[in-house]
Amino acid sequence: MSAVPPPVPAAPVQTPPQEAPPPVPAGPDPAQVEALVAAIGIQPFVSHTLRKVADYQYQRAEKLPAEIDRKLLRFMTRDEPEPVAPLPDFDFDEVRGWLEGPPGADQTEAETHAQLQRTIAAFHDGDFALAAVQLVAKIRAYLVQRIPKRVHMSLAGPEDEPPAHADVARFRRLWQVACDPVGILDDLNEYALSRDQVAGCADMFPLTWKRMDEGITQVLTHKKTVDPKFRLLRQKETLLRVLGKRQDRTADQLASDLQALYAAQPQKPAANKPSAASGNQGADSESTDAQRI
Repeated sequence: MSAVPPPVPAAPVQTPPQEAPPPVPAGPDPAQVEALVAAIGIQPFVSHTLRKVADYQYQRAEKLPAEIDRKLLRFMTRDEPEPVAPLPDFDFDEVRGWLEGPPGADQTEAETHAQLQRTIAAFHDGDFALAAVQLVAKIRAYLVQRIPKRVHMSLAGPEDEPPAHADVARFRRLWQVACDPVGILDDLNEYALSRDQVAGCADMFPLTWKRMDEGITQVLTHKKTVDPKFRLLRQKETLLRVLGKRQDRTADQLASDLQALYAAQPQKPAANKPSAASGNQGADSESTDAQRI
């Protein structure tokens, strides 16, 4: 009886190499989208009057960090507040109608879609436009939740009444932040910045506010590097704490945080001593309304 030959092992199955999936294209930079919406303001979006994003608005969005630093540096340099600028026009009922419509009680779905298409067509890039529209929708919802309302419960049922003047004034400040978030730095230079303005800016434009907060440290570091004896007036320090939402931190804690930054900076020769009349070298300023924010 002949021997059975051993079985021949099967050849390994060669799996063809799998191609890597194509890279997913990155979407628009959220910081750039937010900067452009900040440069345009919320009003043209909710009033459906945006037909084309102008070149100067793209340019302002690109230079927004420089604008923030320039306004912060002006605040550090000035000894007196800037004159208070007049407030922009504001019609509470009109703004409420822009925000609360769906966006209008008599509009059809086709008309609403046509308005959205006109807004998207106002941008150079479709993906960028969609990201901007999504951000505007979030800001709009935030504002709608904060529209002041007052209801009187009568015997016949609930009746709408005009809201209190103080509530309307607070909402007007919030609306102005939505129209121009960097404008709160103008209020800073007028020594008229309030917590509710900063809170609204941080909620609606978080990346823009974060750049302002970082700008505080950068400008203070620059001033301290140029002049190691630089000192902030107490009133200015209070306003900067409001802008940076640092009211719960003492001046010593802030100074300790900045000391490490100063040590990391290349030391430059100290500048000539400023005159005794310089406001930044003097004692604390007198108490004002801004100090009691």
